[in-house]
Amino acid sequence: MSRQGAFSRALYSQLKWPIYPAEDAYAYLFCKEKGFEFVFEPSAKVLFRSPATLQDHIKQSQRFFGERRDMKKYFEPEFVKRHYHIPNTLMAKSIISGLVRNPFTIFMYLVIAVYIRLFLTKKFTEKSSWEPSVTTKKIL
Repeated sequence: MSRQGAFSRALYSQLKWPIYPAEDAYAYLFCKEKGFEFVFEPSAKVLFRSPATLQDHIKQSQRFFGERRDMKKYFEPEFVKRHYHIPNTLMAKSIISGLVRNPFTIFMYLVIAVYIRLFLTKKFTEKSSWEPSVTTKKIL
């Protein structure tokens, strides 16, 4: 079966984009709210690279925390919370896997993540609009 796009016609005809930079999060929550399903597409290709610098990681976290808050303007807060939640078992498996494969990297990631959550989250969630990110990432 050949697929031309990421959204079905039935979904796309209902989807009304707000003027908002988090299109991926909005589209996901909209789909879930309307009862649409996600399917795995093995031929899909995604180019992604994790932030290469601490500054880029902080910017990414800033967007994530702010977008999570802003989604509550369009969807019920409990609905947003439920769909942004990462199960503890998945988090634990990921941390253990990271510790086995590369203990120093996962340790540093955890230190940075805790630092961001404890000291920078309030700053992130107070920002209401986002400037485009200038990044040091190099895409292949």
